[in-house]
Amino acid sequence: MRFITLAIVGVSTVAATVFAQNPPASTITALHEPVVTSEIFVEKAMQAGLYEVEAGRVALMRSKDPGVKIFAERMVKDHGAAGAELAAVVAGTAYPATQQLNAEHQDRLKKLQGVTAGAFDAAYGKDMMDAHGEAVTLFTNASSASEVTAGLRGFARKTLPALQSHYEAAKSLPHPEK
Repeated sequence: MRFITLAIVGVSTVAATVFAQNPPASTITALHEPVVTSEIFVEKAMQAGLYEVEAGRVALMRSKDPGVKIFAERMVKDHGAAGAELAAVVAGTAYPATQQLNAEHQDRLKKLQGVTAGAFDAAYGKDMMDAHGEAVTLFTNASSASEVTAGLRGFARKTLPALQSHYEAAKSLPHPEK
């Protein structure tokens, strides 16, 4: 009996050690998801919106594809309006509504501007799909995060369907060959 007890304890210890070294994927995902606070949400949402507007303006000047131009017009209009609404939500709070792209987004915009004319529409399409995928994740997390103020959660919930629509529309834009 004592041998069986020791064997069970030994197997349990080995299993716990293996689990600790190789946790299930759901545990890994939960550990690596960033916590969204009001400050982080406002900064990332403002930057994403400003970038969408500026990238849309670039696309309006450079694109040869009528579908890309229509999408770009929608980005300038929708993200401009969302940025103004977010600025109004945070007016008078400690969360600044910046109106300038940060270095990361400036670099991303420069990269887009530097794409050759023939490759522009595909580069813009991929960039818009990536950017809106990131935005959907951010707004989804913020819409239910207890660390985000009620007003900002409401803004995230209200804006999320438009971002999801943008993401779906971006999938139909030209993309680079795989």
